[in-house]
Amino acid sequence: DFIETGLYTGMRVSEIRNLSWDDIDFVGMKIRVRNTESFTTKSKKDRTVPLHPKLAELLTLRAQVDHSPFVFLRNDMKQVDTGTANKKFKEYCDVAGLDSRFHFHTLRHTFASHMAMSGVSLYFIQKILGHRSIETTARTYAHLQPDPLLSAVKGLKY
Repeated sequence: DFIETGLYTGMRVSEIRNLSWDDIDFVGMKIRVRNTESFTTKSKKDRTVPLHPKLAELLTLRAQVDHSPFVFLRNDMKQVDTGTANKKFKEYCDVAGLDSRFHFHTLRHTFASHMAMSGVSLYFIQKILGHRSIETTARTYAHLQPDPLLSAVKGLKY
């Protein structure tokens, strides 16, 4: 569930480990990534991430049996450690025969890359990922977008 949350949101491992049930709006289909007394986002700004329907389904099932404040806790009811999450992800990659260079942050890149390849604007990708500048987003994902000039011309209706 932790890994799927990364894949469907592009959230950083530290953001997922600090995700509380209060941050998930199942009606509005969004997740609030926010600063708290014990956690600060990389950009130091709150943001909203759309809640993918498949992730909403998964988290709804989880919410029915989980009554703790955080979405993801260890068996001893403490927060998931980022190092442990990264290590577990690597173990799953090894078992699946995936490239050993993959790490948890790869899920963030996968999420953003697929959005870019689907034609989502770099501006929206920037906002969802929480990048401070569009240049950061463009430098990493612009080459993956469909040819915007061709799309612009195809959009002409005369």
